[in-house]
Amino acid sequence: MASAMPPVKIGPGSLLGREKIKPKNGKATLKRLIKETKGSRQGLFGILLLSIVIAFSSALAPRLIGAIVNQVNTLANASKYIIFLFLLYCGDYLARFLQEYFMAPIGQKIVHQLRCTMFKKMSVLPLSFFDKTSHGDLISRMTNDIDLISSTFSESFAKLVILAITFLSVIVMMFSLSLPLSFLVIIAGPFVFLLINFITKRTKVLFSQQQVTLGKLSGQMEESISGYSVIKAYCQEQNMINSFKENNDKLQELGIKANIWTGILMPAINVMQNIDFIFIVIVGSLLADKGIITIGLISSFVLYARQFMRPLNELASIYNTLQSALAGAERVFEIMDNKEENVSEGIIKETSIKGDIEFKEVCFAYVKDKPVIKNFSIKINHGIKVALVGETGCGKTTLINLLTRMYDVTSGQILLDGLDIKEYNLKQLRSYFGVVLQDSEIFNDTVYANLCYGLDSINKARCKEVCQSVGADAFILRLPQGYESVLTNDGMLSEGERQLLTIARSIMVNAPMIILDEATSNVDTRTEKNIKSAIDNMTRGRTSFFIAHRLSTIKDSDLIIHMEHGEILEVGTHEELLKLNNGYAKMYRLQVGD
Repeated sequence: MASAMPPVKIGPGSLLGREKIKPKNGKATLKRLIKETKGSRQGLFGILLLSIVIAFSSALAPRLIGAIVNQVNTLANASKYIIFLFLLYCGDYLARFLQEYFMAPIGQKIVHQLRCTMFKKMSVLPLSFFDKTSHGDLISRMTNDIDLISSTFSESFAKLVILAITFLSVIVMMFSLSLPLSFLVIIAGPFVFLLINFITKRTKVLFSQQQVTLGKLSGQMEESISGYSVIKAYCQEQNMINSFKENNDKLQELGIKANIWTGILMPAINVMQNIDFIFIVIVGSLLADKGIITIGLISSFVLYARQFMRPLNELASIYNTLQSALAGAERVFEIMDNKEENVSEGIIKETSIKGDIEFKEVCFAYVKDKPVIKNFSIKINHGIKVALVGETGCGKTTLINLLTRMYDVTSGQILLDGLDIKEYNLKQLRSYFGVVLQDSEIFNDTVYANLCYGLDSINKARCKEVCQSVGADAFILRLPQGYESVLTNDGMLSEGERQLLTIARSIMVNAPMIILDEATSNVDTRTEKNIKSAIDNMTRGRTSFFIAHRLSTIKDSDLIIHMEHGEILEVGTHEELLKLNNGYAKMYRLQVGD
């Protein structure tokens, strides 16, 4: 419709104010993205039809206004044009309303489908993927990138169609009315583009620097909040304030310069547009004086000049938005294209196991030619308690990850009851292990739900019995709703209490094999003694693996494997290794102060 040209957005939140984020293969990504709209294509076709109606009504309105101006002295003739224009405006409003009404659910449906697909995909990706990928980046892809795709579909798609059809319709309308005035309108277009390009080249650098500085400032704020206790302890408050002020002052300076340049653009475009109007009025008046055109036609051309400028500016912005959306879509599809972990592979699905384990010349490397585990070979009989000890980084946790097939061996074999673990169904294999990790992961759910995580149902009586056995019952009952309390990460539980819950959870699983990775690292020695009997009961008759730095906790192990640089340095019981007087003996004496 005939309206003033909207302001051109140039700023840190605008795609014209910074460098475009370009996709690597925009055409292929667009085709794939279109496939994601499979269930919404009828709605998109309806949106397309409404966009055509809006575009044609916008192009027709200035012509009707010109007719009204020509018939202003004859009220009877002018009134029919006024009524028609009124109906046209009403139809335009209805079409725009329906377009927004139908576009909103389509955009949300697409983003809902993408999020579900991506989240489902992440649930079947191997652990190696998460080790190599920033968790913050994953969250950004699932939120920011998918939101960008959604906004492009719900806003830019319809707007792009409207602007493209309006632009072509306006050109056709103008040339059908007057060639000289049409050329006057069109000739202003290149100058507007040159002006936008001139301004954005300068603002792009400023806003880029502004975003970098803003990132530094945000990072500094996060560090200051997360490390506040350290800052207070080292009396660094003033240095923190000075550093923040330096970055904040720089951000202010860049913001002022960028906004000054941005502020120049719209007035300059308006001046150019008004100069164009002057030429249209002058040339139009001369042509009207000679009877070539009418006064009403001049009015139409003034309005068409506004409509002609509007798509030129907005199409550039939409193009950048589309490029960024496609780049975001590529980042989402990169996750979806990762190789899944096939949990259904393996011919052995259901079987009872004893727990005999054998490592046969096992080698493994996270990065090629940089081995972490080297020619690791040992046979472990079922039902014994095995301790893995050694310096940080010697490969203890990696060995456990290989056993549970979080990673697959580079070479060699791991046998369970005489069969390669690759022959077992992966989901079934992992169900054979009860696991307590060093990081106590508690989910945002009730205590009961956390204790029965991985089980088919909640056994409240069993939960209480297990918690009493590990000494967790007392602090659970102090929670607002006891076992029904919803656990959060807001300091409701201490790290030691969280670890007690994870130990209780592993007991609940009642698996034939047990893995405890620094399971008591966050509890005090008194609490450790209290839960030792529970752990002894849990591991009795089961093949158990203990990873520990505190050697006093694994003295009674049936087998202690001392590792160094991914290899076995020595093997034996506590007493046997002390007699050898090798690395283990030195480590133990160092800890006990001998």
